[in-house]
Amino acid sequence: MRVKMEKNIVGTWILKKFQIKNNDGIRDWRSNSHGTLIYTSDGYVSVNINSDFKNNDEYMDSILSYSGKYKMTENKIIHTVTNASLFERIGKIMERDYLIDGNILTLIGKGDFGEAILQWERVAN
Repeated sequence: MRVKMEKNIVGTWILKKFQIKNNDGIRDWRSNSHGTLIYTSDGYVSVNINSDFKNNDEYMDSILSYSGKYKMTENKIIHTVTNASLFERIGKIMERDYLIDGNILTLIGKGDFGEAILQWERVAN
């Protein structure tokens, strides 16, 4: 079953929705978020998300990118970060709950902020 799950995740995905859920409710991460997520058959992941920014001071807050290795369990995708836009993410293990429904992949990351809910659409295998 593990091989089948990894084959289902392999491909290129485009960000459709990025929301933060916490005690205050659900809100968009930032204005006009867009991005690409790539999972390879040999266990690599790359994600790059950008959003609108008003000036250079906001630029770094409008970027979320990292790459590294991934592995899957029955209900989690585990990313091991080797490169990142934020230095403190390098070396981190980031677990994501996931759901694949046809060409839609939903990833849920949990932290002190609440939950990050990202919805991706497959555009290539």
